[in-house]
Amino acid sequence: MLHMVYGGSASGKSSYAESFAMSLQGEGRLLYIATMYPYKWNTTEIDPETMQRIERHRAMRADKGFDTVECYRHVEHIVAKRQDVLLLECMSNLLANEMYLEQDAEAVGIAGKAEMDTETVGMAGKAGATAEVDTETAGTDSKADSGMSKTLSPVSKKIVQALVNLSTRVQDVVIVTNDVFSDGGSLTYDESTREYVKNLAEINCALARVAETVTEVVCGIPVIVKKNHPMGK
Repeated sequence: MLHMVYGGSASGKSSYAESFAMSLQGEGRLLYIATMYPYKWNTTEIDPETMQRIERHRAMRADKGFDTVECYRHVEHIVAKRQDVLLLECMSNLLANEMYLEQDAEAVGIAGKAEMDTETVGMAGKAGATAEVDTETAGTDSKADSGMSKTLSPVSKKIVQALVNLSTRVQDVVIVTNDVFSDGGSLTYDESTREYVKNLAEINCALARVAETVTEVVCGIPVIVKKNHPMGK
């Protein structure tokens, strides 16, 4: 099943999403799909602010039972077992990577140093060659087109289709994403930023339509937007 958790910056959505994913775990594994790309602000050093955010999220999920998979682009190539629960953190970074990162080995994604069972998780690309990829099922199921607007941009459609497909192959996928248009700044954004925000809004709307549950987190408080919610009855 597919679940969406959204909110503004520092709203507590990440912490809630981790607890929610943990509550869904049965016999399978908890997989944390980390999408923040540690880009280098010069030729040798990773941007300090980005690294700080990455370390903060690593600390948040420490000792919670998550196995981390670093996947900056191409989530359609993630392979997991039927009983696994996946938490994708977060959609805004994944979209930015798909739109702006060059298609090199680093940008595709890294399987990470988490102790991965190669039968459980696979990553495509040069940097993720440590695990197998199910090429017959990864991102190819036409069922993902159901409920998807044909007006989506190509990058939005790619991401939505990949995540809907993925949700049919595992127990649950929990997606963390950002609220958009609430800051009132869309009129003053440059063209590239407006395109990015529009794509994120498209993705959020498309996923919300097909998700089993949708939760907004406001000041750390979960507000159930769509029912059939295991933690909200």
